[in-house]
Amino acid sequence: MRHIKRFSIFFILIPIAFTLSCSNTNDKLKEGFWKHAGGFYIGDIIDFKNKSIQIKNDTIFKNDTAIARIEKLETRWLAGDKVLHIKAIPSGKSARYVEK
Repeated sequence: MRHIKRFSIFFILIPIAFTLSCSNTNDKLKEGFWKHAGGFYIGDIIDFKNKSIQIKNDTIFKNDTAIARIEKLETRWLAGDKVLHIKAIPSGKSARYVEK
């Protein structure tokens, strides 16, 4: 009976922890600015606080035109930074931008 109780608590806490750890990615992207680190080129710097560049769900828009899709946001613990991996919508080419 004791193992069942622990097992139940485990399955209740895991979804809660996962939900808290996956806070809104769009808000995380807006915290700083992003410097080009390789691949296709949108600009030297992407600043999502700029009104000409916006994020809607997993898509990046520039002047209301979809230009790229967010592939992943990587946190590099040893380097102490984040890397934004994106893919161009028209060409499918990949790019990396590092948070500054």
